[in-house]
Amino acid sequence: MAVALILAWNAPWVRLNIYNTVWMLLLAYVVIYITDALNYANFGYAHR
Repeated sequence: MAVALILAWNAPWVRLNIYNTVWMLLLAYVVIYITDALNYANFGYAHR
């Protein structure tokens, strides 16, 4: 999975340049906090 994500991210045919932009910060915050959101959701479903 990690290798596939690295290859997709570094693909030369993708002309998406988000470095040094606000979108990079947004992506970083989403990646960091999505795990917390999933943990809270799983906890809620487990204790129904």
